[in-house]
Amino acid sequence: MILDDISILLTKNKNKIFKFVIACTFTSIIYSFFIANHYFRSVAKIYPIRDDSSLNSNLSSANPILKSFGYSFNSSYKKIDFHIPDLVLSEMMMDKILAEEFYISDDFKKVNLITFWEFSYTDLDKSYFKAKNKLLKLIDVSTDDISPMVTISIQTEDPVLSADILFFIVDEIEKYIVDKKNKLYENKGSEISKIRKEYKLSLKTKQDDLIAFIKQNAQKLAREDIQTVEILNNKKREITFDEQAYSFLTRDFIQSNIESQTKIAIHSLYVPKTRIIDSSTKKQVYNPEFRIDEQKSSPKRILIVLLSFIISFFSYFYFLILKDKYEQLRSES
Repeated sequence: MILDDISILLTKNKNKIFKFVIACTFTSIIYSFFIANHYFRSVAKIYPIRDDSSLNSNLSSANPILKSFGYSFNSSYKKIDFHIPDLVLSEMMMDKILAEEFYISDDFKKVNLITFWEFSYTDLDKSYFKAKNKLLKLIDVSTDDISPMVTISIQTEDPVLSADILFFIVDEIEKYIVDKKNKLYENKGSEISKIRKEYKLSLKTKQDDLIAFIKQNAQKLAREDIQTVEILNNKKREITFDEQAYSFLTRDFIQSNIESQTKIAIHSLYVPKTRIIDSSTKKQVYNPEFRIDEQKSSPKRILIVLLSFIISFFSYFYFLILKDKYEQLRSES
């Protein structure tokens, strides 16, 4: 089909094309502005706080055997890494979210997601799994290739609800990591305390033994008897090793106690602060100073209308070409 044929076809059917395009475009306007659910996105950017590695640096001048022991001992807690994207999308987090009540824009009252989405079926399992499947589709987690930054986003039909769910997710992740790490360091501190007591007792025994040895062999040491001096030096080396081990264990014990009391596991670049702690009740309440972002994230209404206009035009035009070809074949036959 040459350009002249296309021009003739468009001119001949311009009224039909116009009506069809207008009808499709008007339908898309009605759908995108009045029928489709409008979603509001909320975004949080956070960094996980890493474990303190200062303990291993304290071993730089230690005995090689003790240094190897210290590195292997400290490596046990460094192997535990909490991958935030896995925590966000975990069954545990889904259960917590669906069991919680969140603030919404309607008078800032609290509502459960299952109720908000009207999934309140008589079959409770059906309600839960429908809400869970929808929730998983609305949450997105991404990581940065260069930095450890984690970006969490969620979109729902209410701007306050989106922000409040996001605040809840970050808060629960931090509580979970803090709780698990605190318990880990408490156990580590307990084990270190037992080993530390053993070294302290061993050190005291060897020091007493050294003093007794010096008193018993004072004359030989004065004459610098080779065998006696060598035994003395061996005993001193054993004591030095135990002193270093005890010092290392003491530092590690103190650090473990500090880490077991830590209440921070996440550094927040931005998290929507929808809740604050009420000074009288010590419970979380809605933050009246929270600024609501009412910009809709979807549907992309202008894009839907433009695509509807373009697609309807070319679809009808293609239909006209096929129709014209069909009529030509029919007339020839």
